[in-house]
Amino acid sequence: ATAILMLLFGLAYLDRQIIALMVEPIRAEFGVGDFSISLLQGFAFALLYAICGLPLGMAVDRFPRRYVILGGVLVWSLVAMSCGLAQTFNQLFLARVVVGAGEAALAPAAYSLLSDIFPKRKLTFALAVYMVGALIGSEISLALGGYLLHAAEGGAALPILGPVPAWRFAFIMTGLPGIALAF
Repeated sequence: ATAILMLLFGLAYLDRQIIALMVEPIRAEFGVGDFSISLLQGFAFALLYAICGLPLGMAVDRFPRRYVILGGVLVWSLVAMSCGLAQTFNQLFLARVVVGAGEAALAPAAYSLLSDIFPKRKLTFALAVYMVGALIGSEISLALGGYLLHAAEGGAALPILGPVPAWRFAFIMTGLPGIALAF
């Protein structure tokens, strides 16, 4: 359980941080400046992440935690993929907002679940393992994101969608694993 939660936390950070590599292509495609990019990288994500944390924490107290986690991971993964489909800056902004809402489900559910699984004297280690996921996800977002952007340089062809720019390809591909891992 701890390893799975760590993996999900890493995936959350991957989806949260991947945008840092896409600043220039997003700026060029949507014709936005530094302020708009800063909104995408921080405020858009943090807005619903902070607001949804409390009601999702209450949901963890009332509903099975695995379903709260499943819902959160599915939401953030699908919406992270949809970032690659955004046709306007506003659509991309909205998608980033909803990624934050989905990710807000994981931490309260994970803390609660781990505190039930582990005796008090072993809980700190389990929480530390879970938190390592953030570091892993941050680093993977740079490595995998850089690889995907390089591999799709000049565009990539996807089934149904056809050719897409590298930054869109990276969003779609990094959101995809969450759908499988959610279950």
